[in-house]
Amino acid sequence: MRILIVDEDVKFAENFKASLLDLGYESDSAADYSTALEIFREKKHAVVVTDHNVAKLNAIELMKSLREINAKVLVIIASANIDIESACDAVNYRANAMYNRKCELRDMLILLEAANLKVHPTGDLQMQHSKLAFEYAKLKLAYDDLRGAN
Repeated sequence: MRILIVDEDVKFAENFKASLLDLGYESDSAADYSTALEIFREKKHAVVVTDHNVAKLNAIELMKSLREINAKVLVIIASANIDIESACDAVNYRANAMYNRKCELRDMLILLEAANLKVHPTGDLQMQHSKLAFEYAKLKLAYDDLRGAN
C-alpha cells in the first residue's frame, strides 16, 4: 500500500516517511497541495495523510480534488488542534479519519493498518473486520482527544 504524506513541516513528513518505510509501507511526501496532486496522479496512492491546513488551504479542498482523480482514495486528516468545525467538516465530506498530530505513532499505525485492510480485503469476513477495525480506530482517537480536552 502506497501512502502520500502532505505536510508543510518537511522534517515531520520525512520522519513519518522513514517510520513508515521501517514498517514496510511505501510512501511519498509533499509540502503543498499542488505538488501533492501531481504526485498523487503519478503514483496512485491508496491512502493520503494530510495536515488540516497547508499553505492556508484546507484539507477538505485537497480531499475533494483527490477524489475527483480517485473516488476510492482513503484520506486521513491530521491536525495539532482539532476543533469542532474541522471535525464536522471531516465527517460531512467523508474523510476516512481525523487524528490529532500529538497522538503517538502507534495510534496512526492503527489507522493505517485498518486502511490497509480496507484497500486489500481478502473476503467478506476480512472486509467486515476491516470496517470494524477502522471504526474502532476512529472512535479510539476521538475518545482520546476528548479525554485530553478535559
